[in-house]
Amino acid sequence: MKFVLNTLATLCGGILLLSGASAAELGGDYTTRLCPTSLNIPDRPYVDAELESGDLHMTADEADLVENGISTLTGNAEITRDSQQITADVIKYDQTNDTADLDGNINYWDEAVFLKSDQANMLLNDGIADFTEADFIIKDSRARGTASKMTLDIGTRSDLEDVNYTTCDPNDEFWKLSASKISLDHENNWGTAKHVVLKIKNVPIFYSPYMSFPLNKERKSGFLAPGFGNTNLHGFEARLPYYWNISPNMDATFTPRLLTNSGVMAMGEYRYLFSKAKGEVSF
Repeated sequence: MKFVLNTLATLCGGILLLSGASAAELGGDYTTRLCPTSLNIPDRPYVDAELESGDLHMTADEADLVENGISTLTGNAEITRDSQQITADVIKYDQTNDTADLDGNINYWDEAVFLKSDQANMLLNDGIADFTEADFIIKDSRARGTASKMTLDIGTRSDLEDVNYTTCDPNDEFWKLSASKISLDHENNWGTAKHVVLKIKNVPIFYSPYMSFPLNKERKSGFLAPGFGNTNLHGFEARLPYYWNISPNMDATFTPRLLTNSGVMAMGEYRYLFSKAKGEVSF
């Protein structure tokens, strides 16, 4: 049996890594606004069992077990497999089809992600899951987000609808990235997003009907991480770099900049590498 969700952490690398910039580039002392959120992740339930790798362990306060049928786990219902663990008020497990329907107070843990949801449907053997009204936290980036619907297919793709993403605490949300839909192709390491809005203090400052971005460090043309902060000279700044992979030995980055004290500006960088020469041009 497979389990799901261990690819959700690519949201961190694919959507928003919040790159920094030097003071020389920005024309003043630059202070980034990463506002890393406190995690507030609840502790995992203790598993009182010795499990072999790949074993699926289920427990609950009450259980109505039906061999080769649908078993119902009620009250602190829990499924554990390796580093992945999920709990709910009620879990209905169909042994014949190897599926599970989860309802109420769903919590999910793995090494990279914590997730909460109201309802979920899982195809355990296929590694596919649907979640509704999901809240997620990506541990390494200390980022959090929400999605009205998440469809996850382990190792292949993830689709999220009505997505919000930030690294700020819920009560101090300085910035937020929203999208009507995000699709992550894990096989080709490529992501796309539709109707993307970047908000600062709940004020929209950037919109794009469509964006594409890589999910790894492989060189591909596309938007890079937005950045924002404060400078002594320009005041508040927001920027959205676009990376152009011209050829294996040449690339360029174009960065529009929105500055509260100076208006709209732009910066860029062109790099080249030949057998006997290399260099870069900044503008």
